[in-house]
Amino acid sequence: MKKIILLTFAMLSTFAFAEELLYRPTGTYSYSREVVLTKKRTAETLSHISTEGQARIKELKKTGFTCIRKSQKESICQKTETNFPSTPDFIQSAVDDYLKNAQFSFAGTGEPTIVFDGANTEWLVYEDVYLGSKKINVYRITKTPDGWFLSFPVSEDQGIGNMNLESNNRLGLPLTMQTKENGQTVGYFIKAIFLN
Repeated sequence: MKKIILLTFAMLSTFAFAEELLYRPTGTYSYSREVVLTKKRTAETLSHISTEGQARIKELKKTGFTCIRKSQKESICQKTETNFPSTPDFIQSAVDDYLKNAQFSFAGTGEPTIVFDGANTEWLVYEDVYLGSKKINVYRITKTPDGWFLSFPVSEDQGIGNMNLESNNRLGLPLTMQTKENGQTVGYFIKAIFLN
């Protein structure tokens, strides 16, 4: 009787995990010109031993910056913002120019093999994938509490490591952009949307 119960539990567990693969990319995904600014991080490095530097640290802290000592003479002040009504035009233009003809193609022929890793569920898929002109033959689909992701082997020729798998028809490519503005380094964290 115990063997039947254990066998039934094992079969039900297998079916439950097999049903968790909700998203699977197939076909060709093209850049849609939709760009989402997800985070902006502003940083400024300054001397905390000078009177001017100490005054600037106080000023930055009043506007939401967090400052920590970087060395015996310098501090770094940082501020992270996450709410944006829209993506600034200069970011949209730069991403449009960078990705204007970008496409990703998934054969959809490989059989996903489930792998477990802690709290995440992962599947390995062996099939041909074209990331632009670069061909790879294996990738990973990962389900985490934060969402679904694709992971690719990175090489000297192929620099795309991860993508958001938002649905079967929608992929998000994470990008970063850095500028200098008024003596501050500003990093923009962006997601470019690809549609099938």
